[in-house]
Amino acid sequence: GEPIMVKQEPAVSPSAGLLSREGSFFYTVGGRDVHTAFTLDVDPATGKTMGSPRILAGPTGFTPESAAWSPDGTKIAFVSGRNRFRGGGDVVLTVRTLASGQDMEWKVPSETAAVLSWSADGSGIYTSVSAGTNPSEAKTELHFTSATSGESKALATISSTGIYAVRPAPDGNALLISCGRGPNNPARVGKAIRLDLANGQQAEIIAEGAVSEIAFSPDGRQLAAID
Repeated sequence: GEPIMVKQEPAVSPSAGLLSREGSFFYTVGGRDVHTAFTLDVDPATGKTMGSPRILAGPTGFTPESAAWSPDGTKIAFVSGRNRFRGGGDVVLTVRTLASGQDMEWKVPSETAAVLSWSADGSGIYTSVSAGTNPSEAKTELHFTSATSGESKALATISSTGIYAVRPAPDGNALLISCGRGPNNPARVGKAIRLDLANGQQAEIIAEGAVSEIAFSPDGRQLAAID
């Protein structure tokens, strides 16, 4: 016969549903990858890990999803989400001072995808914000948020589904950006661009499709890529 509506939910994944013999329906909610941020101790002498990963504690009711250490290692910035679904829900950016445990928190756009890195002087944090839902015309905004006031501004719009890494260029006048298209795996299409901070112009360093992902060294003078 014809299907009958039993219950409507905004984000039920049918493939993850399970109907019990007693008639209970178990399901997952969410239409995107779920990420969780952890911290892990490393022995500075050997480089080996010590102990087990610990989930980064975020605001009550929120799940930390992405994090980055400040250049001097005294602070950590991370975004936490609540009721995340297809770019919706609530997202908070937290800057935590490790010595005091003090947090500064600011609400950021619900489309915020990840904390990418800090600026070289530690004054602020770069984040990626999804812009547009059409895969063929995917765009991602690069945002900069002050680490002291929470004031945020959009620096540029990148033609890609995601920004993976940001580093200051050696001359200090530009940002080196790793970005790309496709799912988060080694087969995706990646590219590298240089964003001039003075005029906002973007220059392609590595053409799209040559590699799948690119990481820049801290000083911006070298890069590693997965082909």
